[in-house]
Amino acid sequence: MGIILALAAAVSWGTGDFLGGTATRRESVFTVAATTYLIGGIFLTLVALPAGGSPTAGDLWLGALGGLAGLGGIVLLYHGLARGPMTVVAPVTGVVAAALPLLWGLAGGERLGGVALTGIATGLVAIVAISAVPDPAGPGTGTDGSPPPWKSALTALAAGVGFGAFYIVLGRTSADSGMWPLVASRGIAVVAMIPVTAAVGTGFLPRTTGLTIAAAGLFDSGANALYLLATRHGSVTVAALLASLYPAATVILARAVHREHLSAVQRGGLGLAALAVILISLG
Repeated sequence: MGIILALAAAVSWGTGDFLGGTATRRESVFTVAATTYLIGGIFLTLVALPAGGSPTAGDLWLGALGGLAGLGGIVLLYHGLARGPMTVVAPVTGVVAAALPLLWGLAGGERLGGVALTGIATGLVAIVAISAVPDPAGPGTGTDGSPPPWKSALTALAAGVGFGAFYIVLGRTSADSGMWPLVASRGIAVVAMIPVTAAVGTGFLPRTTGLTIAAAGLFDSGANALYLLATRHGSVTVAALLASLYPAATVILARAVHREHLSAVQRGGLGLAALAVILISLG
């Protein structure tokens, strides 16, 4: 069950990131982030109320901490997706986001079987392969007004750290807390965005991409809920790795909608991702 939930989170996150990245091509990244978090917070509250739960103060604090880490990650990711090629920025972020919980789990004494470890290693290779730059002369080289590759890489790296921290922190909340840590996560993020949007002169309400941003908020918050459930039905390390395969969904959508080129290496990476899921399931 944990594997299925984590994979569903990956699909939902990848779709949300694609929609959010698309919206930032016409709206301020701060407006997109603020609106998606506001919509996601409302959605998660509506889910948390009937689901119940008895969160401790520690659970809520962990949720808030995860919210700030995730907010930093999403702002950086949307910025990178808006200015660089989606088929590069999102996968690099995913590599870092997957690696941090893996290292954290192993350092904490978590032990996995040989087949599962092989699957995790295959998954990391898959994310790296998906991140292969398809066209050196395309977007993100700095020759067309977009940032040079090293700047896009740093942005993706920082975003991955934020997401990795989010994975780790949310995985430490208690099973009895229900969805309330996620509500706290969204609440603190929305509050943090109020002075930010005021300082940069943007608002919470988008001008032309309201439906796209609303959909991004629903997919992103839904992925958060699915991931949290996945951590409560299995290993946090495995859940984080599988959820971090979300760039596959972003890449496929970017290819289908924006016609971004998908190289042979990236196609191979998608195949490796499928193999990784099989190995982890068997392990």
